[in-house]
Amino acid sequence: MLIVPQRIVDAMIAHGLKEKPLECCGFLGAAGREVRVMIPVPNADRSTMTFSIAAPAVEYAYRRIEGAGMEVVCIFHSHTESSPVPSIADVVQAARGIASLDPDFRWIIMGLHDPAQPLLKAYRLTGHDYLETAIRVV
Repeated sequence: MLIVPQRIVDAMIAHGLKEKPLECCGFLGAAGREVRVMIPVPNADRSTMTFSIAAPAVEYAYRRIEGAGMEVVCIFHSHTESSPVPSIADVVQAARGIASLDPDFRWIIMGLHDPAQPLLKAYRLTGHDYLETAIRVV
């Protein structure tokens, strides 16, 4: 289970609302399962329905997180007009990327359809499927 401080959840939501109507994205770094840093990165797709992260942004996030003695444990992105459930595009993207290499890697999707009540859900995406996992906000 990922443990995420409320201040990081607030920063993720602020990033998502700032980028809306485009999907936002970023990485979370942790010591063990406790998240300590959020690194927002640009959505290379500049899309309201999909996201991708250019290689230099991935490298930047990994350098910052690993340079601080933590590991990258999660990628996050927003769904601006739909539920925080992995889309087909999310599952396909995960199967080709980071999530396919590490069974403990998580995705957090933020549902920002109603900005007054953002929803966050965490998933493990494997192959062509996903499993909701727990996160604890502290």
